[in-house]
Amino acid sequence: MLETSSEIKEPGLNVLPPGVERYVVNGGGITGIQILPDDEIEIINNEGNQICEISVFNKDGKSELSILNLKESKNSSEIKKILSRKDESSQIASYQLKKRNLDIAKAKSSIVFDKDTNWGEKIKIKSRDKCYCIFSAPGNEMLIHEQNPPTDLTIFIKRAKIKKDKEHYVIPDPMFDALNEMNIDRATAISFQVKEGDYIQVISPTGRQCSDFVAFDTSKLDKKIEKGLDWQTTRTFMGNTFPGPGLFSKFYDTDHEPLIEVIRDTVGRHDTFNLACTSKYYEDAGYFGHPNCSDNLSNSMEKFGVQKKRGWHAINLFFNTSAGGLNSVLSDESFSRPGDYVTFRALKDLTCGTTACPSDIDACNSWNPTDIFVRTYDKKKEFTKSFAFRMKADSETKLTRNTGFHERTSKLTRNFVDARGFWLPNDYTKHGITNEYTACREKAVVIDLSSLRKFEIIGPDALEYDRFQRRIGMVHGATCLCDPRTVKAFLLGYLLEEDWLPKASGGGLRRRSGDARCGELQSAGEKDEYRSRGVALLVGKGKLFSHWGQCIPE
Repeated sequence: MLETSSEIKEPGLNVLPPGVERYVVNGGGITGIQILPDDEIEIINNEGNQICEISVFNKDGKSELSILNLKESKNSSEIKKILSRKDESSQIASYQLKKRNLDIAKAKSSIVFDKDTNWGEKIKIKSRDKCYCIFSAPGNEMLIHEQNPPTDLTIFIKRAKIKKDKEHYVIPDPMFDALNEMNIDRATAISFQVKEGDYIQVISPTGRQCSDFVAFDTSKLDKKIEKGLDWQTTRTFMGNTFPGPGLFSKFYDTDHEPLIEVIRDTVGRHDTFNLACTSKYYEDAGYFGHPNCSDNLSNSMEKFGVQKKRGWHAINLFFNTSAGGLNSVLSDESFSRPGDYVTFRALKDLTCGTTACPSDIDACNSWNPTDIFVRTYDKKKEFTKSFAFRMKADSETKLTRNTGFHERTSKLTRNFVDARGFWLPNDYTKHGITNEYTACREKAVVIDLSSLRKFEIIGPDALEYDRFQRRIGMVHGATCLCDPRTVKAFLLGYLLEEDWLPKASGGGLRRRSGDARCGELQSAGEKDEYRSRGVALLVGKGKLFSHWGQCIPE
């Protein structure tokens, strides 16, 4: 198996050998990869019991499994089902297939692994020719009593031919058609305009490369009024050193008007303290005539009528800057890795500029300036707000995602915070923190615990979890004594309205006796099977009533 280093301590360092690429197929998701002749493919079943369905298209766009020495499997249509969904991996794969004129409806597919596959099991495949491959990790939403969610697959590609110049040059596949794609050569800058609502994605293809970003209100600029992004105003209003996806996500100008909103950020460490690098900075260090971002921005923005500046108040993307002790501001190597990015949404018509920082005299670009890549998307497209996080230093990024309760909770509040990779409500608009606390003490509340993943334990740790269950088995069967007429309860990932609960006989909620993992919910004489999309905790009057998220009317 192609392993990454166990000694990685610094973010941003390349952790794979030259010519090796790693891809993660999320459980229930799909990934498309361009394969070249003699490339070696290794597929790892991370947690076991997960099938992998593969479709292969040759260089002429026709389905041809034999390129990977695979045989067609019967009743293999999971890829088509996944592509019909609206999640991000499906949209990206659908776009790539459309871009390449590949017809998945006529494609054959092969299934490797089965539902009895052990965790960590792997297969190796060698490509005979150039092809485009679709890898999927199909599965249904998990039944609570079965513990059978779809799980991740890891794919390593060992390239037969290593690209020496840009072996770690990574540009993420787009989800949609881009309005513009612009490469910024190292030590240069570009300028461009976007319309209100459009998206701007700034990418570090090689990682550990910084980029200074500026934006002006175009309507004011047309009137010879220069109102650009302002750090101090932004930090004051947001209460953070750098806005991020979520509630505190906007950058403001000195008129207190928001210009851009941070939609996605896969790094989370940037700079709003320092100017874009200036000629004086390099001269003070003894490097006269050194290229600098401020001069590059001035020359690039001049065509839009923006006055030249000796030092620009830019958003310094991917700069690893923080406030230190003894009243200091510290900078070090960037945390960004190949393919990391920040996505903004324009809140007005904007005139923008951005750079590929030329600094090679300090750690900000790891002493090796490289390129920056910029994409813009039409406002009609939709991107979910997300942070990226890594479980370990050498792990691939995962974006924060919504829980099974988000459809309902998002109608009640906009104040969501990141909790272990999930967006969870921080408080509800009509109630406030004090009233919510009082309700917990005196009545009953439901808390979304999806981020704790209380009962999705799979793979080699499942046995230990089973032992743990027996030790806490006394919690199973706990009875809810609160009046259901006063409670809106989350059950099985769905919010049941108040008028539903009184229909049940009796006056309370209780756990099903016997098997606490039963997936049946009984009400009004009917039996329905529900699938869990989240975990909820029902508490009231200081007591725990259910930690499983599955109750039945008594």
